[in-house]
Amino acid sequence: MLQTIKNKQALSRNLLLGSVHSFLLLPILNLLMDINKVPGKWFLFTFFIFTQFAALFFKKGWFYFFFQAIMITFFLYILFPPAADFLHFGKWLRETWSLGIAQWNDLLATRLTELPVLLTMSLLFLLITLLTFLLFHFQLALPSLFSGIVYLLTLHTFTSQSVLSYLIPLIGFGFLLIAFNQIDTQSNWILFTTTMFLTIPFTLLLILIAYFSLDYLRPTQEWVETKSNAYQKELDNKGLFDWVNDNAIGSGFRRTGMGTDDTDLGGRLHQDFSLVFKAYTTRPQYWKVLHRTEYTGSGWKSDYDDYFESVDSPYNIWIDGPAGPTQREELLESESVSLARLEWTKELSYLAYPYGWFDIELAESDADDSFSLNTLSGYFAIQPEPDALSYYTVAYDETFPDRFDEETLRVDDGWREETVNTYRDLTTDDTLSELDDEDLFYLLFEEELQLPSSLPERVIELAEEITQGLDTEYDMIRAIETYLKKDSGYRYSLLDVEQTPRNGDYVDHFLFESGVGYCDNFSSAMTVLLRAVGIPARWTKGFTPGSLLVNELEEDYFLVDNSNAHSWSEVFFPSYGWIPFEPSPSFANPVTSTEPVTSIRGQTYSFSNDDVIDIGDVNDAASTTDEISGENETGDVSNPAEEAIRVISEEAAEEARQANRLKWRNTFYRFSLFISIFAGFIAIFRWHTVLWLFKLLIRNNFLSSRQASTLILKLYYLKQKPAAGQTIPMYFNNWKPYVSDHTETLEHFTELADAAYYKPRGTAHQLTEKQRQVALAMLELYPILPRIEGKSSNTYYKTR
Repeated sequence: MLQTIKNKQALSRNLLLGSVHSFLLLPILNLLMDINKVPGKWFLFTFFIFTQFAALFFKKGWFYFFFQAIMITFFLYILFPPAADFLHFGKWLRETWSLGIAQWNDLLATRLTELPVLLTMSLLFLLITLLTFLLFHFQLALPSLFSGIVYLLTLHTFTSQSVLSYLIPLIGFGFLLIAFNQIDTQSNWILFTTTMFLTIPFTLLLILIAYFSLDYLRPTQEWVETKSNAYQKELDNKGLFDWVNDNAIGSGFRRTGMGTDDTDLGGRLHQDFSLVFKAYTTRPQYWKVLHRTEYTGSGWKSDYDDYFESVDSPYNIWIDGPAGPTQREELLESESVSLARLEWTKELSYLAYPYGWFDIELAESDADDSFSLNTLSGYFAIQPEPDALSYYTVAYDETFPDRFDEETLRVDDGWREETVNTYRDLTTDDTLSELDDEDLFYLLFEEELQLPSSLPERVIELAEEITQGLDTEYDMIRAIETYLKKDSGYRYSLLDVEQTPRNGDYVDHFLFESGVGYCDNFSSAMTVLLRAVGIPARWTKGFTPGSLLVNELEEDYFLVDNSNAHSWSEVFFPSYGWIPFEPSPSFANPVTSTEPVTSIRGQTYSFSNDDVIDIGDVNDAASTTDEISGENETGDVSNPAEEAIRVISEEAAEEARQANRLKWRNTFYRFSLFISIFAGFIAIFRWHTVLWLFKLLIRNNFLSSRQASTLILKLYYLKQKPAAGQTIPMYFNNWKPYVSDHTETLEHFTELADAAYYKPRGTAHQLTEKQRQVALAMLELYPILPRIEGKSSNTYYKTR
């Protein structure tokens, strides 16, 4: 009866442990999945709940892990089903394992530009399995609590995400979890129930008080953040964040680069200098990849997968298809046409193209439907081919308006009013003709003028204030561009960027709250401000020109890497189409910049982690470059080919050194990972390892009866220390209430120990078969015994 009550108390305690464990970790997992846009959130939650029940009912550790391995495989199969309907399970398992290993290697080599979903889900499944095992089998709540705290602090450090509302419940439920682990299930039922009902409401009350006090603490939090900005900047200048970024395994998804999901913008970025492509052209270009039209308040809608259509190579945008051989030859031979060859350093998966382009041809492409065009975003996706493509050529018109063509662009001033009047004259729809000019124009450019209904009114008021007194579209565009670029005092930074608050607007938060951002902030703000005053605009992303270099054949080319990934605004001009404008400080678009653009190796058209580079500094650098060029023209000049070869050799040597450093770093990471896993295994299964070793020694007759008795006694003394002067029979009598079904085993071991210790010294007798079974039974009994603080009592039970 007593044992039944104690079992019910233990079951009740464990059920509460599982419930509190869910309240502790599920909000953190939900935050992780939402921020990183990882699919399968509800599958992860279901797995978490099943894991709690598995740990509750499976007492044997090996059976628990066996069950978890089956469950992880099942959930991965559901989340990542085989491509073919009848793919053999073994083949799916091998392919999934290979993909996971490939993603792990990319993680170690920091080659990731987006979150690897398979690897992320697998690691989360393993983490949940391990944390739950530690909680239920070893009564360790701290690993779960520390895991949540470490993630939240890391998230706040690298994204400025507000985590206080998550941190307070986490700490509260963590302490509640620790408290439940300390409750003695061997106590009487009344004391057990009273402890439970006093602990739970008191802890929940503290959590609620702390949580709803956040608004009162917000001024204090803002004061702390303001006072610590200088200290953060000092750490940044000393290279702390660069060091963290360079040595953080798998930090690739926190770096600059080209992605296709722009639904949630904001947070810090770190530079990724991995190469993307080489553009063989003599003219600097902004390399466009795609544009977005629908602003959501948190970013730009990106799910346009239903709007892809297959196109053939070579593709001519003027004809919307391939031009005939004669017609294409005539177009390419025009004096105003230039060709750019883009060589990709990795497998080609999308196209980047300059402004004024009209023809794209993939390398040695004889197949029909060789790539796809998204008609809503202008994104060219390369369809998978047996032989991966590495380069393509693009023809563009050099007469496309450049930075000196201000008067050309002004030709379209007043075009909005003219467009509305023309449409009124041509339309036969009386409903449309009755609309006022503003509503009719919005109807014609609905996508390019769209603004969410949740956009704060002060954003529109700011746009009107900036353009007040200006009549022409071009002047209004330049006014908004200049305001963001120079006049507003906004600061450019990759590291000091805040995450948009919950239910806040991305552009509004940047314009009126933070005032710090990078290209996404500035370009989104310009696009929204233009739309607010009725000028059609869209948000665009691609690459800045890159670094101008010369190869061994004396060919000019621009080297573009992931640090050149950039975004800007496009504005519609009827005579020319969509023209790019650059609102980001220190950036200069070669097409519409009113300032000359310099080309300095290693620094060209990209932005470092420094906050602001004055445009004047760029102009000074241009003047210095011109002076140096002039001096070199009159002085001794080395052979350009030899100089190019020397530069290439130095680059090759540096790449080899970097590859060697990367090799040793990966080796160190793998060795450290192995040591960590091995140490963690030993730490978790230390008693299983000790017991297994003792059993092995006893089964193989490596121990005498005295040695076996000594080892077992020392092992039991770790559970409960003996009292001074206590005999072995007296000591084991105190264990009998906890193992009432195994009292005979304790008595047999007492006889074995007495016989071993009371034999003359020097007589080392081996264990008999019966004694060996008794010793093994004592080791089997050990894990189910509770740990008792204090020393054994001499009067707990009568001795024999």
